[in-house]
Amino acid sequence: MKKKESERPKIQVSIRKMTESDIEGVLAIDRKITGQDRALTYATIPGSYVGGQLAMSVVAEAECLIVGFLLGEMVASPYLETDIALVQIIGVDPAYRQLRIGEKLVQAFLECCKAQGVDSIHAMVSVHDGWMQSFLRSTHFKQGEMVEFVKHLD
Repeated sequence: MKKKESERPKIQVSIRKMTESDIEGVLAIDRKITGQDRALTYATIPGSYVGGQLAMSVVAEAECLIVGFLLGEMVASPYLETDIALVQIIGVDPAYRQLRIGEKLVQAFLECCKAQGVDSIHAMVSVHDGWMQSFLRSTHFKQGEMVEFVKHLD
């Protein structure tokens, strides 16, 4: 029988900026979520996709473990006059879901972006990923004006 959130023991979760020493914990969560060991495809840290910009990425810690992460970066927008922030990937260890860790990660990223003078945060999500779309809406993201077009090469 599944415990209600109010019946769970209180777990202290802290959010902080990511450091290089957090990379293995981030990869471990990614492996739990995807079932894949994608570490071999990453370029050198911290310039790789996994590290994003460490100064713009955040992790969640609980019980002395990395239990969640948000990788982000600041980029120049070809359509806007100011830089924008991109959410590259969000991950929460399945054993620690339902603790609002994703919301805390987004809030910390938002605060980091404000400190950097960024006006907007963007996230690209698969049209088939209803769960992530719902999560982003719950954290006050709205669908943007950009539409992706793809042409596959035969």
